[in-house]
Amino acid sequence: EQLHTRPLCHEPTVHHRSNNAWPHAQVGPKFDITTRSSGAKIGDHTHDVTISEIVPREEVTYRGGINASTCTWGFTVYYQGQNHLTTAGHCGSSQSFAGTNLAYVAGSEVNSGNVDMQLHKITSGTVENEIYKGGNPTYRTISNTRNWAANDVDDVTCHRGKATGYNCGSIVSVTGAQVIGGGIRVLRSDVISGGGDSGGPYVFGSTALGTHEGNDGNAVWTTIQYSQEYYPISVRTN
Repeated sequence: EQLHTRPLCHEPTVHHRSNNAWPHAQVGPKFDITTRSSGAKIGDHTHDVTISEIVPREEVTYRGGINASTCTWGFTVYYQGQNHLTTAGHCGSSQSFAGTNLAYVAGSEVNSGNVDMQLHKITSGTVENEIYKGGNPTYRTISNTRNWAANDVDDVTCHRGKATGYNCGSIVSVTGAQVIGGGIRVLRSDVISGGGDSGGPYVFGSTALGTHEGNDGNAVWTTIQYSQEYYPISVRTN
């Protein structure tokens, strides 16, 4: 049995509700069908009805520095002409963004040489050349990158991580012979870092420097240069 109304473009359509609630449904890339229950009196009887409405869907905006499932997203990058997000290669390959799992790029997980990174593909939504930092301003625009050799001791670095948030310090070591894990060339800064920060971005102003690898008394991070050369990828700067 169906409760009939005259359908208009700007009005919801009312349907008789069965014993099973209608599931949330997706209708195209920009809209959702949402449902809500209501009582409607017809004659001497009150009927339980479901009102369905087509409403605009809130679009996800992707940027670096956001919390992933177990680690932190690094930077938005181009890989093979498409948008991706980076995190640390030693993190698990199942990582989510704003509650949605992002598809892991098979074979992209690297934790050796000079690279500790993996890639996850973005298939919809808006992609920004930004990292989340919190505070004011909330986001930091990324407009360029810095190679490993251009870093010096006492240079300022700022880091965003899931565990410790956004904080700044200085580089304490740029010696390439110092390694961690599988022989990865790293830099060290005296920023605060902790478990879950892995993969999170290091920046100076609008310059992308690298991503978090670990902590051995200082925060340890890998330069973005070697990751860009390895895949290759390019950090989004516009």
